[in-house]
Amino acid sequence: MPKISVILTSYNHDKYIHEAINSILNQTFTDFELLILDDASCDNSWNLINQYSDSRIKAFRSEKSGEVVYRINNAIVELALGEYIAIHHSDDVWALDKLEKQVAFLDANQEVGAVFTWVQIINEHGEEKENDDFNQENKTRWQWLQQLFAGDNHLNHPSVLIRKQCYQDVGGYRYDLVQTPDAEMWSRVLIKYPIHVIQERLTKHRRPSDHSNTSGPRVDAEIRTSNEWNIIRENFLALMEFEEIVAIFPSLERYRNPAGCDSPRASLPPCGNSCCRPASSSTTTMGPTPRPAGRTRQAGSARMTVGKAGREDAERRIWTKKHRFLLESGEVVDLAGLEPATFSMSRKRSNQLS
Repeated sequence: MPKISVILTSYNHDKYIHEAINSILNQTFTDFELLILDDASCDNSWNLINQYSDSRIKAFRSEKSGEVVYRINNAIVELALGEYIAIHHSDDVWALDKLEKQVAFLDANQEVGAVFTWVQIINEHGEEKENDDFNQENKTRWQWLQQLFAGDNHLNHPSVLIRKQCYQDVGGYRYDLVQTPDAEMWSRVLIKYPIHVIQERLTKHRRPSDHSNTSGPRVDAEIRTSNEWNIIRENFLALMEFEEIVAIFPSLERYRNPAGCDSPRASLPPCGNSCCRPASSSTTTMGPTPRPAGRTRQAGSARMTVGKAGREDAERRIWTKKHRFLLESGEVVDLAGLEPATFSMSRKRSNQLS
């Protein structure tokens, strides 16, 4: 079986597809398969792809456009034979020793989940542009997570070489994200694995001067991106240890409970509502919150509380789960004065806009 499965996504890049494919086939590391996923291109891309006779290539074409995320996830689970997965795009270019250097690093560092590279930004003419968005020093995974929480993604998707095991552990790409599916994936990977960035510009990432690419600075893209970052931040709720949370957000150290705690909630500032008021020996006992009065019905294996009391209880529990605070740029914003219903409504609208 091949060591690497390279997944190349293609859509209407007949001007660049040859350069992208050739930068893979001519790699100094040769033990790979190339899975080309064409998202129903309406230009000459599919014909150009079929001109190749290299036995390492397997090409697949969607019947309609917009299936790229589904195709990538399917390729990872059903098609890819490699121990490592590399993602490439039909308008980007790799340095010829990229895979060789990345494989050597992953082989020598079994604890690392994925390895990225620095990036050279190019325009539609292949001209190099000054841009260091993806050229940062290596950090701890907690520091990378802090950047992602703040809405900054400095990890380049077509530069990655990632263990297939990572996808098996954290799941595939989300289908409901347009602007930030890679950043959302990195947030899940970083919660479980450290990463590394090779500080050489081994990837050329194309950004057209007319900003026509998906991540271009357009109003519609910026609105979607803003809403999608809120979805990504929900992944941080998977962090249950206070030590992990304070590693990402050092400013939360001041909320550490000297008596110790097993959950983030115990060490956060009280919201002022009854659920967070100090316990009174005469009125409060430790234990689960009593279920409010109201009708219940059975739905499969889940038992749901209905009626006004049930909805209020659900809102309170959701509010508690959300920790009653937002973190913006590493600072704590207390939402004590914001009613849970208001917060729920604003989140619902945010999700609809995404």
